[in-house]
Amino acid sequence: LKRPHMENINNFLWEEYLHETGSTAAPSSAFALRAPHGFQVNYRLEAVDRRNPVLIRVATVTDTEDYRVKVLFTLVHYDGWSTLFDVWLDSDHPDLHPVGWCQRTGHPLEPPPGQMQTR
Repeated sequence: LKRPHMENINNFLWEEYLHETGSTAAPSSAFALRAPHGFQVNYRLEAVDRRNPVLIRVATVTDTEDYRVKVLFTLVHYDGWSTLFDVWLDSDHPDLHPVGWCQRTGHPLEPPPGQMQTR
């Protein structure tokens, strides 16, 4: 992003700037709104481990906002892990999967620490 070259930034006008720079404003339609997500606190899911992306772990939604979820391990919280590993992710992030995704795709699911994996 290039700052406009102006003596008094308080007099900035988009129309003048676009004309001076030969630029075109992005249309409002380029900023489509997303539909609200359906995540709720305590929903369980399968999430890619941010520190070791070859692993998919059991996770829990611990908080939500308009278009983001906090997963305990990705605010999503990774079950069995400290909340220090929680992160916010967009609700449509490709690292979030529904329960059963690993079983359907054949990818191993990492159980929470201390839990035995069953087959």
